[in-house]
Parts: sequence; C-alpha cells; structure tokens
Amino acid sequence: MNGGPRTSVRELRILQPTEPAVAERQDPPPPVSVPVSLLDLTGSPRLNGIDHRHVELLREADPHALPPVLVHRPTMRVVDGVHRVHAALLRGDPMIDAIFVEGDDDELFVRSVRENIGHGLPLSLADRQAAALRMLAVRPDWSDRMIARNVGLSPRTVGALRRRHDDAPAAPGHRVGLDGRVYRLDTGHAREAVRQALARNPSASVREIARSAGISVGHAHTLRRELLGGGDTGTPVAAPPRSAAAPLARPVGQGIPVALVRTLAADPSIKLTDRGRDLLRLLATQALGPGDWSDLLAAVPSHRAEAVITLADGLATAWRQFADELRER
Repeated sequence: MNGGPRTSVRELRILQPTEPAVAERQDPPPPVSVPVSLLDLTGSPRLNGIDHRHVELLREADPHALPPVLVHRPTMRVVDGVHRVHAALLRGDPMIDAIFVEGDDDELFVRSVRENIGHGLPLSLADRQAAALRMLAVRPDWSDRMIARNVGLSPRTVGALRRRHDDAPAAPGHRVGLDGRVYRLDTGHAREAVRQALARNPSASVREIARSAGISVGHAHTLRRELLGGGDTGTPVAAPPRSAAAPLARPVGQGIPVALVRTLAADPSIKLTDRGRDLLRLLATQALGPGDWSDLLAAVPSHRAEAVITLADGLATAWRQFADELRER
C-alpha cells in the first residue's frame, strides 16, 4: 500500500495479562506489505459481521492515513482491521500494510476485542457482552476488572455476567488482577489476614494491608472498613487515634482538571441545556487542586471525620456508577 523500502518482518508479542507494564512499554515493529489475497478474514468478534457503510467510508479514505492491520503470521488471520482489508479489496489494492502478532486462539481473540474497542468502528454493547462471556469461559481466573478493561465494559457488568451464567467454568481460588498479580478469593482467609495485619499495625495503609494479606487493594479497603467499623461477626479492630496535627501519610487526590471543565463548559450541546448546566456546576465544585484538598482535610474536625468519610465514599461510588453507565451507553 505504501511505497518505499520495507524492513524485515518482526513479530509483536501479544499483551499478556501477567506482564502489563512490560508489554505496554514495547514499541510496535514497523509494518510490512502483505498480499491482500493471502489474508483470512474469519474470527471477528462482531456478531453482525461486516458493516458495509463503514467499509465504504474507509474505501474513500487515504490508505496511507490508515493504521496497519494486525495479522497472525502462522495462519494469516486478520486480528484487527477486517474492515480495512475489505476496503482495500474494493479499491483493488493488491497489498496492505500489516504488523504480525502471535498467540493462541484465545489470546488472539482478546487482542482483537481490545483493538476494536480502542479505535475504528466501536464494538456494539452486544458484541462486548458476548466477548466478556467468552473470556469468562476461557479465563475464569481473570478478575472482573481485567476482563472489563479488555472488552470495554464496567467491572460491575462483568461481575453480573459472571453470576448470571451458571454454565461458565467455576473460577479457581484466585484471580489475576489488572496489575498482573494473583489474588486469593478465600474471603474467610483474607478477612483473618487483614485482621492480623491491623492487629500488628493499626495505622497500616490499605496498600500495605493488601500486600500483607495477598489480596487486591479494593478488597483490602472493604475488609478494613468492615473490621474497623465492626461490620463483620468477628471482633472489630480498634482504629488508632489520629492527632489533628499529624501530617498526612500520603498525597491527596488531584481532583478534576480545571481546563477540562472549561472545555466542557464551552460546548453548546452541554451548556445550553438545563441538565447540562447542572452537570457543569457539579463538576466545577470539584475542580480543585492538591492544595485545595489539603485545606478541606484540615477543615474536618476529628469527631466528624467518619461522617465525611461516609459521604465521600458514597459520592465516589455514585460518580463511578455514572462513569460506568456513560461508558456503556
């Protein structure tokens, strides 16, 4: 498709869930030209097949501006870019730029879904849910967040799919998280491990507790809150007293970038509707810098800290659900 000399073919190792940080740092190899006639176009994650209107749009686009397709070299199956290949066929292009990838069928499916939610014609909600079900079948040890990240759904939706489908394989006693670490699912063991960690160091951070107990940070946060608040059947661990003058153990959240709020406020489709203005007002009240958050922390008296924590946790959950529903709309 593109002119000029080509470098030798190199393979791009598929992103492995146990090596996210390493894989993301790898630079993709330069593309090579491959004959369009040799490509296998089967195995797409799209339930309804090819979108012919999208193919027509790609046919009129500058081929040099389109990203290379991803191809499994042993089988020549297109992992990402089926619509681009169909557009090349309509134009009569004999060659197309490609990057070679490797992996088994399940790895290639994961890669295909992840690429299709990242650019080009988005996968439909039905496509993404079907992809999540397949991943639950072949990767029952992956956490809800791991699968959600790969299919473009919320962790809450993946969890509901996991519970709803009884024919899915039983999950092992652990899950692989987004960070590639393996976390135990034994709630009783995890609760006792957190209890012991708090008994040893009542002021330990959630991350320290998670690392000590071998569980995720989110799970550690939930168990720590239950144990300190007496929300379980065991003996609650007393929370350590906090001095009003004690320095913060870790930095405060960064808040919402002011520039991003200003960009939204300039959008007529938002600022000219009543509900849109309501949204902008809510976002503007939270567009704070690190120093502002520190000032707010200092303004909370110790005897009202738990009440503010409860409200802040509730608001954070509400915003998270709002973001999840927006993502799936």
